[in-house]
Amino acid sequence: MKQETINIRVESEFCKIPTNGEIQIQSWEATERKKRALKAACVCFGLAGASAFLPIAHFVLVPGFLLAIPFVFSFISKQQNKLLGGSYLCPCCGTKMELHSQPADFPIQDTCSTCRKSVSIQMVA
Repeated sequence: MKQETINIRVESEFCKIPTNGEIQIQSWEATERKKRALKAACVCFGLAGASAFLPIAHFVLVPGFLLAIPFVFSFISKQQNKLLGGSYLCPCCGTKMELHSQPADFPIQDTCSTCRKSVSIQMVA
């Protein structure tokens, strides 16, 4: 598991001057991704076992958790990195904006909470 700080460039089609910011990204190697995926699959299996004791609901919960195992495993094993958070200045109004935990799929689209303008966030090479 590797955590790093990356510089970003924030642009808006409504404003001419781009701004900069920083984000924190967490990356996983292939073996770490498989371990995380296996752990999540075990949680689904455990929830399926625990939900077997719930009257009536177990007819839906047990098959649901068991069917979720391959999807959860596949999703987590493919996730190479994740945006942990960051901040930037809105290019239109200059308000400091926060980015919260989300997939690190660039470009990231966000909306300023003050001026309601759409911004596009790119990694700086």
